[in-house]
Amino acid sequence: MTQTPCLHPHGDIIDGYWLCGRCYEKLPERPVKYSKGNRAISVNGAEYFHQIPIYAKIRKASNGWSLSKFVEAMVRRLIAKADFEKSDAISYAIDLLKIQGIEFGSGDYAWDTVAAWDIIYDDMQYWDRDAGGNQ
Repeated sequence: MTQTPCLHPHGDIIDGYWLCGRCYEKLPERPVKYSKGNRAISVNGAEYFHQIPIYAKIRKASNGWSLSKFVEAMVRRLIAKADFEKSDAISYAIDLLKIQGIEFGSGDYAWDTVAAWDIIYDDMQYWDRDAGGNQ
């Protein structure tokens, strides 16, 4: 069974690129589809219609959080607890979201600070510890 490719219907802008909230793929720009407008312009007997851009939605969870706010909560925890640089923390947080496999905003998950930190803490359990017990 082949899986249909993600059309990146919603997400948010993170660190200057579009992050899909479904598959967590990074895209250089916010996805856009064009719809034919209802006003025609006639040029030399041919009709041309305006194109109306329809941008992918910035999706919000039921609590009002956007994907960028959720990722930022994860990033703050990684910086505070694991001394990450911001760009590395963003990439790591996105990788963790991909592993979770849960579409952003899904009702199956709480999209708040506690949930963001739980993802980090769950992952940190598998990090190697040095001889002193430090991560």
